[in-house]
Amino acid sequence: MGLCLVAIQSQARRHTYDNGDKYNGKWEQDAPQGEGTMTYANHDVYTGNWEKGKKEGKGTMTYASGDVYAGEWHNDVRAGYGELTMSNGDKYTGEWSGDRKEGYGILTYANGDKYNGLFKAGVFSGGGVMVYHDGSSYSGAWLNGRYEGDGVLLYANGDKYDGTFKNGLPDGTGTRLDHDGTQYKGQWAAGERHGAGELIHADGRVEKGTWQHGVLQKRPAVAAAGNKTPAAQPAATAVGPAPAQPASAPAPAPTSATGWNQFIEGLGMEGYLIVGITFFALLMLLVLRRQASRRRRSTRFGDRLRR
Repeated sequence: MGLCLVAIQSQARRHTYDNGDKYNGKWEQDAPQGEGTMTYANHDVYTGNWEKGKKEGKGTMTYASGDVYAGEWHNDVRAGYGELTMSNGDKYTGEWSGDRKEGYGILTYANGDKYNGLFKAGVFSGGGVMVYHDGSSYSGAWLNGRYEGDGVLLYANGDKYDGTFKNGLPDGTGTRLDHDGTQYKGQWAAGERHGAGELIHADGRVEKGTWQHGVLQKRPAVAAAGNKTPAAQPAATAVGPAPAQPASAPAPAPTSATGWNQFIEGLGMEGYLIVGITFFALLMLLVLRRQASRRRRSTRFGDRLRR
């Protein structure tokens, strides 16, 4: 009796669903089980393994759009390893989860572009390398399909940027080396030089400073203290003969007192000390000379009395 039931359960069956889907394959417990083909009402066709009425294991889905997926399935969706060939010529080979590209994979575009790296929720996220058909390439971090984080971008003309990116553009700290030898090292924002940086020209000239939206900000010239240069005045247009200018009176010569005061002020505290010591020495010399003169007169007067 048991053997008879097994034979009945594993037999092939054709079944048409109320929505128009048609199944042809192994049938068990009133559902597809094992190998079988489902032709959907929307003209998609799946051929592969089934488990309890759901796609499970290996199988191939040919979509009405012309896309073809061949690979692994789990719980009725693409999961595991598989290859998707799209009708437009693009091709993805790699890991899947929840019916989307997830994990490591290689996406080759019909125009020749090729991405090799990590995916998340169907888009480039994580580390990856994109080689474009024009010869340019990007190697580094991605987020939501854009350059994000540290990376190296090689341009088709030979230029190179090595640094951080944000929203697909150089942003943060980075170095760009142009094919003509010009090099910029410093800060970037939204793809432009922005912030502190250094530009080394091909001829060896160096420009350092702060950049704003790609333009180096010029610092205003600062005149030395006490040596300010007045702004140039526009020359007057001559209409007739220039009027005679009165002769300037000679500046009065400074008085001796004024000159002495200026001399003292120029010496400062040390000058005051030197002048004080000199004055005291002269005063003492004068006192000594007077005392000596008095002693000489006293001596002569005593000699006269003794005579």
